[in-house]
Amino acid sequence: MAIFDFPLETLKTYRPAREEPADFDAFWAGTLAGAREHPLHARFERVDYGLRAQESYDVTFNGFGGQPIKAWLQLPPIDPVPCRAWSSISVTAAGAASRPTICCGAVPVMPTC
Repeated sequence: MAIFDFPLETLKTYRPAREEPADFDAFWAGTLAGAREHPLHARFERVDYGLRAQESYDVTFNGFGGQPIKAWLQLPPIDPVPCRAWSSISVTAAGAASRPTICCGAVPVMPTC
């Protein structure tokens, strides 16, 4: 569990002092516009690891500049459910030897959603 210097009520309203570059908004507007130029093209390929407690998928989708991002998606084996909650998704960082795990909330993750 993380340890913080402030109590929860203070953290809820805490806003640190920030100095943003003059072109901050223009940079992000351009970056997001560039990201919208490339379709997501999410692909989910079922992988059988012999595990009965989960379904595993090799996921690929387009990221920054249209570059492919690879991930593993593990779901509880509940059928038929058109949309599921991610139990975990592991994303490969550039040059990384392993895939760190990022836990997410309930979102539509299957192409049928």
